[in-house]
This record gives sequence, C-alpha cells and structure tokens, in this order.
Amino acid sequence: MILPFLMESAVGKIGNWGELQHAAGAADDVPEALAALTSADAEAREEASTWLIETCLYDENGDFHLHSSSLPVLAALAAFVDADAMDDASEDLQADVADALVDYTAWAHAPGNVSAEAHRAALRKLTAEWPWLGDAQR
Repeated sequence: MILPFLMESAVGKIGNWGELQHAAGAADDVPEALAALTSADAEAREEASTWLIETCLYDENGDFHLHSSSLPVLAALAAFVDADAMDDASEDLQADVADALVDYTAWAHAPGNVSAEAHRAALRKLTAEWPWLGDAQR
C-alpha cells in the first residue's frame, strides 16, 4: 500500500490547489491525480503519474518548468517512488518516475534554471529527504 504520507503531505498541506498553477492552468485537478497513484489499477497509476509529470514538471512546450505546483507534486511523487510496490507493474512505474524526478531535480539545480532562493531551498530540502533525487546516475 502507498504510504499515507503521499496524500497527507502533498494534498493535506495545500489549502487550495486551485490557487496553484501547472502547464494547463489551475492545479485544482492535481489531488485527483495524486489519489489515483494509490489505485489498485496499474493503468490508472501509470496514467496519473504520467499526467502529473507532464503537467506539473513541464511547460506546454515540453520543457522542464517550475510551476507553483511543481514542488508539492515532486514531494508526492518521491514518496510514491519510496513506497512499497503494490505489484510488479508498480515497481516498474516507480523506477520510471524516479528517473523522471532525478532528471527534473538535476535541471532545477543547474545554474539559472530556478532563480528564487526559496525554491532552491525547498529543492535542497527535498533532496535531503530523498537523497536519490540528486543521483543523476540512478
């Protein structure tokens, strides 16, 4: 079973996801996608993780981007990766998500990509909590 932390940390700490943004606009649809990560249906988990990565970590042109929803989604996906796999499909999906998160974190840490110190500090905190995020060789 996926850690309860996933829903508590990402969804519970955000008062109103609609105030946050992602590539498609207001992020009020993120909690539903995060909830789908806990589904017993492997296809639903894969669709949700793909959508979260493409919508919250990329811009509409397919380039990495830091949206206001990116860091909470990054934390939720990192918790998903670290949770016990529900089945073989989940284990494979977790590995794919981990690779995407490592790539995103490497981009975010590169000079000039994330300018606000608050965002850089949050990224450092996430990397400290999940050290594998900083492992480009994963």
